[in-house]
Order: sequence, then structure tokens, then C-alpha cells
Amino acid sequence: MTPVRSICTGALAVALFLVLFASVASGWTVVVDPEGGGDFDNIPEASWYAGVDDTVLVMPGTYAIEPGYPLGWPINLHPNSPAFVSAGGADVTALEGDGTCCAFRVPSGEFQARTTVVGFTIRNTPKPIDKEYESGGLLHFTDNIIEDNGYGLDATWGGHGLIARNIIRNNDGDGINMYHFFGVIEENEVCYNVSGIRGHCCEDPTIQHNHVHHNTYGGIGGGFYCYAYYNLVEYNGTGLSSGSGCRFEHNIVRGNAVGVALSDYPLGEMHFNDIYDNTEFAVRLYGYGESDGRGFDATENWWGTTDPDEIADMIWDCHDDPTIPVCVVYDPWCSAPGCEPVPVEAASWGAIKAMYR
Repeated sequence: MTPVRSICTGALAVALFLVLFASVASGWTVVVDPEGGGDFDNIPEASWYAGVDDTVLVMPGTYAIEPGYPLGWPINLHPNSPAFVSAGGADVTALEGDGTCCAFRVPSGEFQARTTVVGFTIRNTPKPIDKEYESGGLLHFTDNIIEDNGYGLDATWGGHGLIARNIIRNNDGDGINMYHFFGVIEENEVCYNVSGIRGHCCEDPTIQHNHVHHNTYGGIGGGFYCYAYYNLVEYNGTGLSSGSGCRFEHNIVRGNAVGVALSDYPLGEMHFNDIYDNTEFAVRLYGYGESDGRGFDATENWWGTTDPDEIADMIWDCHDDPTIPVCVVYDPWCSAPGCEPVPVEAASWGAIKAMYR
């Protein structure tokens, strides 16, 4: 798989969007062109006209997000919403707010909303999508730039949605909020937010091939369950974190204050990760309750050293605080970066990781 971009800049190719548009479009296409060459000159009116399986194809330009009802912003999402696709990509198609109005909204009590949003820059909104009280749906956000908002992308109650190939940066809150999200978060760059990708409870997403860096509070944080693998997580407050039950595999976790933080009773496990050069701890446990004696399985990871005393000094667990009922089991450990006894992909992830070192 192509590695994610390692800096928080870059162009999104026009050709990619033509392919994406072809894959999204299955009904009618409604064209938005502010120059008058389409069916409508504004997106809200086009969305009002288009229906399920239709596509609102948006020509390049900057579209002001201005509050208004019923044909203004935010655009209400429901079970019959169309897809929204830019013709030129996020570099040339922007939804620009004034800080007061969201781009999209899922009304309270609506759990069947659906849409696909491809190829926009969305900036200066309280949040790009406003999930009102107890609302959600099947939402796909791909190939967008989400920047300079109050919050990034809200995927709460997002079902088995898809968040892929977005750049999510410089937002005042979470880059991606995945409370009760069971879908896939992949190949995103999430940087310079307060938190990167954050769960709270009860979600079970797959988080893969993301570059998560320079987020103030944390990089990737699961609530009860998650599966995070092949991510590059660096220079965050905490790299990876979990309440309990998350599995972390084949990640590079480096340069964070704490590499991996585990709270409650850590039922998850982590293997084949490279966890090194984190300034405070490689792994820190905050667990409480009673242990069943298993310990937390952190075997077969690379710690930046093969010295067992140095590895032990990087870990804060039951040996350091008697109120923590769980110890980290790290033996056997990897003897070199990219330790992978059984290859899991045809391509060598070790070769991909070497590009980041």
C-alpha cells in the first residue's frame, strides 16, 4: 500500500477525482458552477434538488458557507442525501466559513443519514459536520482537507463509514472524533490538532496507514476497542492510548511524550510495533481494579534497544506503582526495528518504514 504523506502539505491530483467521481456516480448528476455553466450556482440549492444515488458535482471555486434556511447552509443530511464531489479536488474547491455555521448537519434523532463527500477544503467552521443530539449515519469523507475549524471531522455514531485520504490539520479540537464509530479510518494525515484521532467508548474501528503527528494531547486514542496498525504516530503528547481492548500492531510510535498509555484494565495487546525515542515513557499504565494475572501482552516489539534494564525503565506499570494491578509483559522483544516473524502483507512494511527513519 502506498505510504501516507509525511508532511502536512501537498496537492490532490485532479485525475484521482475523476476516478472517484466515476465510482460514486450511479444516479443523476447535478452540476454546481458559480460561473453559470451548470444546473445551479450554489451547493445548498443543488442538494435540495438532488436525491439518493444522485451526485452534486461541484466546479472549482470558493463557496462561502452562509447561514440560511431552507436553501442555505448547513446542508441537512438524511437517508436520501446525494453525494458531494468536487470536479477539481481540494486544492481548488473550498467551502469557506465565517466561523459561525457548519457545512453539513445531521438533525437530532436521525441515525440513517448518508452521504459521500469527496475533494473539498472545508475551513473556518465550528465543525465541518454538526452531529446534533443522538444522530448519525453512513458517512464517507475522502480526499478532503479539513483545516482551521473549531473541531475537525465528527464521525460519532458513524456506523461502518469511511474516512480516507484526508488531510486534517490545525483544528482547535479533535482531528477525528470516532465515538461509536465502527468503520475504517485510513491513509489520513492528522496533524496540529488538539487531539488526533480520539474515541471515547464502545467504538470498534479499523485505523490503518495514517500519519498522525504534532497533535497537542494525543495521537490515536481508542475507547474500549479498536484495531490500529501500520500507522506512523510521532511528536504527539501521547502516541497511542486505550481504555481497554485495543490492539496495536506494526505501528511506528516515536518522539511522543508517552508512546502508549493504557487505562482502566488493559485487556488489549500490542505486537511488532517500533516504540522508541519517546521522552517520558514508552508505555505507561494507569490501570485499576483486579488483575487476573495475565499482564498486558506487549511482546515482540522493538524498544530501540535490546537491553532489558533499559526496556524496563521505559515502562511504568505494577513494578512502579502498587495501585496498578497489571504488569507489562515485554519478553520476548524484537532485536531490530521492523521485527516481523510472519509477513502479513506481500510488500515489505520494513522497507516502507525505513523511509521515515
